[in-house]
Amino acid sequence: LEDETGIINVIVWPKLIERYRKEVLQGQILRVVGTLQNTQGSQHLIAESLHSEDHRLANLSAGSRDFC
Repeated sequence: LEDETGIINVIVWPKLIERYRKEVLQGQILRVVGTLQNTQGSQHLIAESLHSEDHRLANLSAGSRDFC
């Protein structure tokens, strides 16, 4: 998982993928709820549930940007 502040590993166990199969395969925006694990300076998010946030796509604008 990556955003403007950095990267974190998300661990999703096979049983969780089975439970949220539709969201994993069809979702474009996925919200992950879980527990943050910090071990020896390495951080991981242990997923507990996955939720489609595709309904938020309508609120996003896809305007053009000129970075020059």
